[in-house]
Amino acid sequence: MISMVDSSELVRAGIAHLEDGQWHAAIRCFDEAIILRQATDWKSNPADAWGLAAAWINRSDAMRAIGYLPDAIESLLNAIRAMDFVPLPDHPAYPERLILAWTNLAACHADSLQFQPAYRAFSHAEELLNTWGRDLTPTRRFLGAMVHTNRARLLLSEGNHIAAWQDASLAVETLRDLETEPEAIPAAIQARGVLCTALAQLLEDPRSAELEQDWIARATDSAEEALILARSVEYQGEWLTGLVRYCAKIYRICQPHFLAEFILETCAPPLFPDMSSSLKNDLLSELALAKSDLILRISGSSHETDFMQTQLKILRSLQFAESELAK
Repeated sequence: MISMVDSSELVRAGIAHLEDGQWHAAIRCFDEAIILRQATDWKSNPADAWGLAAAWINRSDAMRAIGYLPDAIESLLNAIRAMDFVPLPDHPAYPERLILAWTNLAACHADSLQFQPAYRAFSHAEELLNTWGRDLTPTRRFLGAMVHTNRARLLLSEGNHIAAWQDASLAVETLRDLETEPEAIPAAIQARGVLCTALAQLLEDPRSAELEQDWIARATDSAEEALILARSVEYQGEWLTGLVRYCAKIYRICQPHFLAEFILETCAPPLFPDMSSSLKNDLLSELALAKSDLILRISGSSHETDFMQTQLKILRSLQFAESELAK
């Protein structure tokens, strides 16, 4: 007789491997757990179907981590099929797990640039949230925020910056009262990073002059809030690089007189004890653009000496930050 305890232990071991970044070891554990579950009459047993779905979802996380998106998608589809055999009364957490599966499926499709399947999966997740109560529990609020964040990422890839900003804003506001929970911090950083990306791209859009007059205030406030949160928890996760990259762009466009200070503070611990060469080059590029814009303003200016002195002071700060970053 197959022991379901063994299957559950394999899933727990796989999750431990996931947390340690041991992706292939995690996949082996989940594959063995799936084999054990599938050897039972799981379609007649909601507990077994639930366990099978959990193994498939965790397997998809490992597949996404190593970039095997087609396998991750198939794993999530298998999880959704398994949960068709789990009646709600038998598992009160069932809606959350199913919403998570649809949200992750949408994200995988988005990462694969399969836009229509991604939007369909987001629609399924939203329908479930609306059916079971979007704001009833912190878990469902968290899942709702992830739907908005991932859909914003998809909208960004299609160049729909305003809609992306709107979705990311909803995610940030939903997560705001959950940011004291450690497990919500990466999601909050990700949401704020997507928000800053959307705002930075909006500000660079040639049509930005037609937008609301307070875009600059929104952008700089969002950048400041995001970085304060990251520093407060000494966040070192995968979303930090994108956040800093687009915050720098926002400062360069909106407040170039603070760009040097921002970059020097960013380069210092605890945010970046070791900065990647890619991010360093991006920040150097923002400094170079800011210097170029400033030199054009100085050379074409007929303002009084005080104005020129202020501009030259900003230029020297940009040059100093550039030399420090290039070390």
